[in-house]
Amino acid sequence: DTWDGKITSDSGFLNANWIVSPALGVEGFIKYHQRDNDSTFPVANVISPTVTNQLVGPYIKAIESIDYGLAANWRPNIMNSTLTLGWHRMDRNRDLIFGSIAPGQTLYREETLSDELYLKWIARPALGWTVRLTPSYTWADSTGLVTEPEEALKVKALVSYAAPEGWLVSSFYDYKHKQNS
Repeated sequence: DTWDGKITSDSGFLNANWIVSPALGVEGFIKYHQRDNDSTFPVANVISPTVTNQLVGPYIKAIESIDYGLAANWRPNIMNSTLTLGWHRMDRNRDLIFGSIAPGQTLYREETLSDELYLKWIARPALGWTVRLTPSYTWADSTGLVTEPEEALKVKALVSYAAPEGWLVSSFYDYKHKQNS
């Protein structure tokens, strides 16, 4: 059988920064992406090898996502550091076609809407040393994939040393505690 694969993608990104003072800055961003799968559907003997014209999982017809957020950066005169407090919203809408399985039995849902608050601290306490610590908390009104948490606590830590001779030693630790029903 022959079929047409027509996929269209549109993306856009806007970032704005405002330096309020030498020690304070504000940043905002918005990111948009749309993917439209206008392929021939159903396709005999391609989607399901055993049953003609039967979809055994969800067919993703389109995905539209909008991410946006705000952050404030503060540069105190302590250990040459930067402290950032931010908020990020993720909004995903999927146009799904369900085949031989009911929507309640699949691991996909059509919408995701979540918010994240984070604090990022970056310090350079001595020549060559860098320390980063980023705790964050995420909560979701709706999740579309089982990998997207309804609640999540994350902590990222990094310590590195760059020697004057050119070598670098770096170590990191990531902790994630995610929950999803």
